[in-house]
Amino acid sequence: MERKQIHSKFIHSIGYNSERRILEVEFLRKQEEHKRGIYRYFDVPHWRYLELMGMNQPEGHSISAYFLTYIRPNFKFEKVEEKHEDETQESSEDDFPPEAA
Repeated sequence: MERKQIHSKFIHSIGYNSERRILEVEFLRKQEEHKRGIYRYFDVPHWRYLELMGMNQPEGHSISAYFLTYIRPNFKFEKVEEKHEDETQESSEDDFPPEAA
């Protein structure tokens, strides 16, 4: 899925498949920006995606806060993959990605 890079401290990019209603989010780890986890959120309405992307303004409201309030607690998700430069490192509890809904 193609994702757009966004202005966020914790989220690197976001993509959306309107036919399948899947939101894909690529997170940055808090301490290690070269590591990224990719998650897919299911049955996300198109209007919710548009609202989320409307927060993507350097001077606007926080896209991370919108995600934490309206996406993370309300939609089922799965981890797709984790990208990082050093394949030997494991996930840390400092990851930003979601808790179980």
